[in-house]
Amino acid sequence: MKRKRILFLGRPDLNILPAGDTVHMHHTAKALRQRGMDVHVSIEVRPDAAGFDLVHVFNLMRADEPYLQLSHVFRQGRPIVITPIYWNVESVAADGGPAEEAWLRRWPGEQRLRAKALRMAQALVVGSEREMLEQDFNPGKPCHTVPVGVVPEHVEADPDLFRKTFGVEEFILCVARVSPHKNQLGLIRCLRRLTSVMAPVVFIGQAQDRGYLDSCRAEGGGRTRFLGFQPKEVVASALRAARVHVLPSWCELPGLATLEAAAAGCRVVSTSRGSAREYLGEKAWYCDPADEASVEAAMEA
Repeated sequence: MKRKRILFLGRPDLNILPAGDTVHMHHTAKALRQRGMDVHVSIEVRPDAAGFDLVHVFNLMRADEPYLQLSHVFRQGRPIVITPIYWNVESVAADGGPAEEAWLRRWPGEQRLRAKALRMAQALVVGSEREMLEQDFNPGKPCHTVPVGVVPEHVEADPDLFRKTFGVEEFILCVARVSPHKNQLGLIRCLRRLTSVMAPVVFIGQAQDRGYLDSCRAEGGGRTRFLGFQPKEVVASALRAARVHVLPSWCELPGLATLEAAAAGCRVVSTSRGSAREYLGEKAWYCDPADEASVEAAMEA
């Protein structure tokens, strides 16, 4: 039997600025290869889709690049599936969340591009029921909910590796790129007021915004440690060693770091905005990034 050939398309900086979609794509590709399929990953804006049985596009949040990819593939007559990884930036901004003015000005035009992109697909594959596609676009296409998974290596990690390497015993952990969307600054401000929780806070993740990182360091003082990027074995050890993992983002679908922390047996505080509750139910604590009192209450609990 002929092997199915599948082309995965991601944003051009997929590997330079890795995020959840990077992990999602590469792990899905690996799993499909293990099932005997021939999967290629491309970040080209004008990819050659000749000879592929299916094209799968990930992430519509930066609408122009995936729209160009999809238009090029659509003209080549290839069947298309889209995993949007979408949330509404206007809605986040209306509640006080971070959104660049330039992005908000572009948003209506980008929404039109997303609507056109969705019309080119034969089907959609989402990780949860809460991606708001029906509410914002009503695409009228088959939409399959396929839960996102994480690799189980965190379950067996040695917590002492992290403790011995960094000299930290009891600590709060946040694994995420350091950015306004992930809301590390809001977390630090809440913990400064929360005198009943005195453990230091360890942040693991790259900083794309140097100014934001400097603000976080200034607010955190001696109570915070920013470790930047760390190898996966160090992250796994940290998740096993931490008292609690906190991710008070403005939206997560569902937040791979949260799932990894939960798989490692760590207590987790997750944003209530997004799909984490669909995955973890009552086995986690939830907070609203727009309500600092809810962040404090979840951390205290």
